[in-house]
Amino acid sequence: MSGNASTVVCLENTTRIWYALQPALANPAQFTLTAVTLVIINGLLGIYTILANAFVIDFYRKKIGDIVPLLYTSIGTVDLVTGITALMHSLIFIFILASSCSSALDYLVVPTGLFTMWMVRVSVFFNLVLSISRTINIVQPFAFINKKLVVTLLVMVPLLWLPLIVWQMTTKYSANNYMEFKLRIITSSSLVGEVLVHKIFGPSHNPPIIFCLFFPFILPSILCLISLAVQMRALLRKNTVGSTGDAKVRAAQTIFLLTLVFVVCNTASSTFWAAVCLSLDSSFVSAESAIWVYVTSSTIPFLNSALAPTIMIVRGKLIFKEVCSELQDKRSIYFGSCNSREDRCMLGYE
Repeated sequence: MSGNASTVVCLENTTRIWYALQPALANPAQFTLTAVTLVIINGLLGIYTILANAFVIDFYRKKIGDIVPLLYTSIGTVDLVTGITALMHSLIFIFILASSCSSALDYLVVPTGLFTMWMVRVSVFFNLVLSISRTINIVQPFAFINKKLVVTLLVMVPLLWLPLIVWQMTTKYSANNYMEFKLRIITSSSLVGEVLVHKIFGPSHNPPIIFCLFFPFILPSILCLISLAVQMRALLRKNTVGSTGDAKVRAAQTIFLLTLVFVVCNTASSTFWAAVCLSLDSSFVSAESAIWVYVTSSTIPFLNSALAPTIMIVRGKLIFKEVCSELQDKRSIYFGSCNSREDRCMLGYE
């Protein structure tokens, strides 16, 4: 198939998959069940993500002078905003189900789309910087990492993404059918930058996939996997035994879990998007597959923002004790103090 023909198929696929999400074109009963499910999942994920990342931020901000705590605090902040965005997604589906609330939906869609596309890409980059910095600290513990450079990257990259996302929203989606604009704009892996890439390279669909999916999503996953292999090799050397060796094994397990969750959640949306754009079989796009665009583009990144702080809290002894202590304080405020020896031992006080 020629380049122009494949481009037409790609455009037809992406357009049809957005229209398949509309209640008027999709199976109404299936859409209602899906929407209710997403309201519950995104709502619960949003609430839990906000709480879990609040604990992570509160713990690491006290050590923000060091590179790794600074990165954990930054990622926790981004993921906390992502949790708020998950709640906004839940509200969007509530308003779609209650069609009489279309005016409220109009005001909610744009900020939801902006923060979804922005926060997911910023989180990916922050996790990549964390992975590289952690690798340097493990392999060369006394190596100097330029903190000013790291801070500059943490500030500049989000600021570079923001105008590109805003331009994409204003120049492309608003010119299309308004319902398509509503539905397409709230997914995180929309091909941000495709308008600019098309202007530079022409209408072929391949450059947007390379520049809009590979560099922001797939390449960071590959680099994090390489960093993981280097970290595992350094931590699991056989010359460490006893308590030091046990601590390194535990650290290696924690890093493996964090990287695995990040890579799986990060690549899910971009892989499905690439499949949609590259599929030359129009039957690939249907009402059934349309929901996977939403789930992989939005719900799975929300899942990453919830699972990462969970792993950090459960696996980290110090942060786990501090979280338990804070929960105990809250319990004492609302339900009275609990001074039994058993409770104090369970919370690590004795």
